[in-house]
Amino acid sequence: MTKLPPDLGPNVVLLRTVVSSTGPWIFRKMVREPSPRTEPGAVVKVLDREGTFVAWAFWNPRSEIALRVLTRDPAPCDERWLRRAVRDAVSLRRDTLQLDRVTNGWRAVFSEADHLPGLIVDRYGDVLSCQVSTLGAYRAFPVLADELKKAFHARVVHVQSDPKLAKLEGFPIPDSAGESARAVVQEHGLQFDVDCARGHKTGFFLDQRESRRKVRDLARGRNVLDLCSYTGGFAVNAAKGDAALVTAVDLDETAVAQAKRNAEKNSLSAKVNFVHADVFPFLRGLRGGEHDLIVCDPAKQAQRKEERDKALRAYHDLNALVFEKAADGALVLTCSCTGVVSEHDFLATLARAAASARRNVTFLEVRGAPADHGVPSDFPQARYLKNVLCRVTR
Repeated sequence: MTKLPPDLGPNVVLLRTVVSSTGPWIFRKMVREPSPRTEPGAVVKVLDREGTFVAWAFWNPRSEIALRVLTRDPAPCDERWLRRAVRDAVSLRRDTLQLDRVTNGWRAVFSEADHLPGLIVDRYGDVLSCQVSTLGAYRAFPVLADELKKAFHARVVHVQSDPKLAKLEGFPIPDSAGESARAVVQEHGLQFDVDCARGHKTGFFLDQRESRRKVRDLARGRNVLDLCSYTGGFAVNAAKGDAALVTAVDLDETAVAQAKRNAEKNSLSAKVNFVHADVFPFLRGLRGGEHDLIVCDPAKQAQRKEERDKALRAYHDLNALVFEKAADGALVLTCSCTGVVSEHDFLATLARAAASARRNVTFLEVRGAPADHGVPSDFPQARYLKNVLCRVTR
C-alpha cells in the first residue's frame, strides 16, 4: 500500500481504494488515514490510495459517513466556493424556476442536491429557517449564513439541529431565534402563519406546495377529510377550492390551533371543521362512505433502515382504514415522507392495504417533492417524498 507522502500538508484524507464511488457519501471504512493536523469538520482534499485527486469534502471521523462530497472539481474549495454554491442554489430557484411568482416560501438550499451536505434552508419571506445536520455545515455556517443574508436581505436567520444528529456529529445545538422566527407564507393566493422555532421541520411543509394546489383543484363540491392536517395547508386549500365540507384532524393541539388561525386568516374558517384527535381511533369511529376526497399525510415513520418494516406496517394499517372508510369513487391522496421507504415499497404497501380493506384502488398519479427539492442522479436517497393520488371503488 502506498505510504501517505509527508509533504501533503493539513486537511488531506487518503482512501483505501483506487476509485471511490461517484455518490456524495464516502464511508469511514473506505478511509485509510488523514494527514496530520486534519481537523474534524474541515473541508479536506480527498485522494485515492495512489494519491490521485477524488473530491473536496467535509471530514468527520466520528461519523460512519466520514466524507461528504462538496465537489469533484480539483479547483480550490474555499470560502469563495462556498459562497458561490449558495448563490447558485438561490439562482436556480429564483431565476430559473421563478418560484417568487408562485410563493415567497421555497427551499433555497437542499443539502447534497446543492453541493452543501448537511444544510437545508427554507425561505419564508424575510425569515430563513435552517437545519444543520453535519459538523462540516456547522463549521461553515457563519460564511453560508452571511451569503444567505445578502441573497434575501433576511431579517432573521433561524438555525436548528436534531439533538441526536448534533451529538453524533459532535457540535453544540445552535441557539433558537425564538419569537422572531415567525413569518407569513403567501402561496397560490393564500396566506399561512409559520413559526419556524416551534413548528415541525423548518416550520411548514414546503414540499407539499404543488399537492396542496392539486387538492384545491379537486375539491369542488366534495366532502373532504384531511388527516394529519398539521397547520391546515391541505384543509385551507380544499376550502378555497369550494369543497362542500372540510374536516381536518390532527393530534398536535398546537398545530390545530394554528390551523384554525390560518383558516381565519383566509376567511375560510366557516368551511372547515377542525378536530383534535388521533387519526386511528377517529377513523375507526367514522361511518364509512361520507368522504369522497381524503388526504392522508402522516409524519415520518422511521429514521433508520432498521425501522423500515415497522414504518411499512404503520402505513398499511392507516391506509387500510382510509380505503375502508372512503366513499365509492372517492379520491385519496396518501403520502409518505419516510426516506428509508422506497416508492416501490410504499406502492406495494398501498396495494396490500387495498386488499385488506377489500376495496379496488387505482393509482392515478405518483409524484415527489417539487423542483426546489431536487434529486441528484447519484443520490436517489434525496427522493424521500411519495404522494400517491388514488381512486377507490367497491
